[in-house]
Amino acid sequence: EQLGETPRQVVYEGIQGEIMVPLLKKRKLSGEELFVSAFSPNIDSTNIFILSDSLGAFSIDPSVFEQWKGDYVYLKPLTVLESGLKLRIEDPFEKINNQMGTKEISYPVPPLTDGTLETPVLPLASNGGTVIEEIKIQGNKTDIIRGKFLGTLDSLYGIDVGDYVCRNDYLNCINHPHEEDNHRPVRGELVRIRNSDGTEKWEVYPYDISQLTEEELLEHSNLSRVKAYYGDREFYSPNYDIRSEEDMIPDYRNTLLWEPTVITDEKGEATLSFFCSDINTDYVGRIEGVGDGGLLGTGGFKLTVRKLNITP
Repeated sequence: EQLGETPRQVVYEGIQGEIMVPLLKKRKLSGEELFVSAFSPNIDSTNIFILSDSLGAFSIDPSVFEQWKGDYVYLKPLTVLESGLKLRIEDPFEKINNQMGTKEISYPVPPLTDGTLETPVLPLASNGGTVIEEIKIQGNKTDIIRGKFLGTLDSLYGIDVGDYVCRNDYLNCINHPHEEDNHRPVRGELVRIRNSDGTEKWEVYPYDISQLTEEELLEHSNLSRVKAYYGDREFYSPNYDIRSEEDMIPDYRNTLLWEPTVITDEKGEATLSFFCSDINTDYVGRIEGVGDGGLLGTGGFKLTVRKLNITP
């Protein structure tokens, strides 16, 4: 008899999401096709429309993350009753962390080393010096720097967010929309919210036009966002076998090689080649890897570079 659970897929190529429809609006939206608009305005003006199923579930294809690589993908429900809908986006890393909590991972036992731990002695102040007991460094808070798209939203809400509180402390009261004593709410103010079903509740107003966080700005705009694929990064590694203008520029690299995807042969061996810089010094190499069984291993070496003085 085979013991244990059958392995099941935890992470998928795309990211799953759901359009959350309030109970009172489900009847109005019955039979309606629900779409999600995906866009990345920092890169281009393209809009991709994603159709959900009858339960409001949808999936963001990996091609979307590839198309807008290096930026965010913004998502917005696209229906006739958009203002009452919210998006719930699954976080794949949260799924991974939940699964990792139930797994036992075996790591190689590091070798024991003999030796005593020496505590460094701090130098005393010499004659004429002053011993300082404490140093405090303080700085002033700078303005929030947002991306191009969020900066545009911030500017629009900075002009007028549109919310108001009437004399009876109702937020956006439909009975007193243009009263002279209405005022703009501030962060931390207690306001009354009238729900669509007639019930009421008190809430702390979260929106201060001048101090909106990115999460609050997205929520106020009924937007969600997910990170697209990270952009490609190429490690600078000159090839001096090919003559170029770079040969005339001194090479002061202190990191000679970075290769994250080294695959060994059946003997566990791999050969890497690289060019040294013009710095005559000792270099320390660090190797980290994982075996077929998932065990981690590390190793290191030392490399000395000296320039030869060749005279004719």
